[in-house]
Amino acid sequence: MSKKLVVLMLVILQVILYIVPGSAQIIIDTSQAQKGNINVFVDEPLEKKTKLSILKDGKRVNYDLVKSNEEIPFTLTFGSGRYEVRVLEQKQGNSYVQLKSKVFNVKLEDEQKIYLNSNIEVNWNYDQEVIKLAHELTKDLKTDKEKIEAIYQYVIQNYEYDFEKIKKLDSTYKPNLDKVYVEKKGICYDYSAIFAGMLRSVGIPAKLVKGYMVAMQDTYHAWNEVLIDGKWETIDTTNDSYKNRFNIHVDMYKNSNEYIKSVES
Repeated sequence: MSKKLVVLMLVILQVILYIVPGSAQIIIDTSQAQKGNINVFVDEPLEKKTKLSILKDGKRVNYDLVKSNEEIPFTLTFGSGRYEVRVLEQKQGNSYVQLKSKVFNVKLEDEQKIYLNSNIEVNWNYDQEVIKLAHELTKDLKTDKEKIEAIYQYVIQNYEYDFEKIKKLDSTYKPNLDKVYVEKKGICYDYSAIFAGMLRSVGIPAKLVKGYMVAMQDTYHAWNEVLIDGKWETIDTTNDSYKNRFNIHVDMYKNSNEYIKSVES
């Protein structure tokens, strides 16, 4: 066998080894876990449906992984304790194979301040125009209540529900705050993400919550819980924005018993 042929075969073998499913480098970075976030990095395109599963004390939350070659932040919403994180790849239907897992213990520095973090669902940074606007709206205000009211009024008065968008989305959709800010419309997921991002950027913990309204249990919904004077208050900017268009008066704070929470981030 010639030397050139041997070299060619070795090159082909290296390529084959590289593209074998499951050979991607997956990093689960827990260095910031005490602050409430972990980061996940996958170095190859995700050709198959891939999920991240976060488990603690019998509780579980799943997220779709749709990007590669960038760190994706996830918030640890189950408090302090022992966590397991799994990266799972779909084989067929509801059958998944585990590509990577990590078990670690966490003592959170502050279980409320984790809802100031940027994460996969409330993805914000100080360079975004909508975040700069949040600071402009609140720069002369003294209390958290005043800041919440100012951002709330901005959202319900300047955004409208996009009835066409909801028809086209799949389960992997995640809000893009820059796009929502420019288009000034979106679905409930977008409303709650932009409201949470703006509040977090001015130091007010805000949850993005998904689940159902008691009065509409056939429709999946998203809203917010905001920390005010040590208490989590329920705010629904989507419904309030729609009613505002028809000059219908609403209270900013809702009765939490009118909502059924499935997951928060």
